[in-house]
Amino acid sequence: MELTLGEVRDWLKGLCEADRYYIGRLDGARTRALGVYPRTRRGAAGEALGGAATYGMKPVTILLRWDENAAETEAAALGLWRAVLSHRGGAEDKILFARPAVSSPVSVGADQGGVYEYVIDLDIYFRR
Repeated sequence: MELTLGEVRDWLKGLCEADRYYIGRLDGARTRALGVYPRTRRGAAGEALGGAATYGMKPVTILLRWDENAAETEAAALGLWRAVLSHRGGAEDKILFARPAVSSPVSVGADQGGVYEYVIDLDIYFRR
């Protein structure tokens, strides 16, 4: 069983109090929004030794579009970053943990409407 972007979006709802959550695109007029996108992973896929893997990994990009205040947007990105990296799934959780693909959230500046955005690249490990 694979992990879907919808499951990642729903997981993020418990970690960040955004007003809107999206998969694949964000409405350009929206603030306080999170978008989840697939991320292409470079290199060979890992394989389990000795049989079927009990876990998988899904590379994703999270786009956080927050508001017109750069400091508040940075604080929201760092709060999400800490929440994501501190998550440890329990026995019944599908998402086990996330590993960052970058050293911190990356500012991509403001969009055309002046709303600041950050990108977070993650490898999300999940129970199959």
